[in-house]
Amino acid sequence: MLFLGRLGRWWRDQDRVIFRYYDGTRNRVADPLQVVGKLRTQNATYLEDLELLGKDVNTVPPGNLRADLTRQREDAILRLIQVSRSVFNIPGLTEQGGLTDAEVIGVLTSFFAWMEHMAQEAAPFATSPPPE
Repeated sequence: MLFLGRLGRWWRDQDRVIFRYYDGTRNRVADPLQVVGKLRTQNATYLEDLELLGKDVNTVPPGNLRADLTRQREDAILRLIQVSRSVFNIPGLTEQGGLTDAEVIGVLTSFFAWMEHMAQEAAPFATSPPPE
């Protein structure tokens, strides 16, 4: 009977815009607008942190510039892990559950990929190409 209840809830919630993730002990849900709001208030530089992670350290000349970029990237990762744990309410890894730091980054990455997918689904119909 419990299985049928879960199946019914899944079917009913299919069309709802709810982000789903695993926190290391159970499956959770989150309101995407609240997640974005909390990301902004708890780490106003989260977008810059994400951009830093996208930079290739090998494109920077060796020396102080590369070392500085590497340090900035490491700091950005730590900030993103901390804010993600707080926003998604994810405990650290213990014998009872929780997630590793890499898994926490995975939840954040999944959230942004999910948001991009939702934006693509909500896009208006494609227009025909302009006349030649």
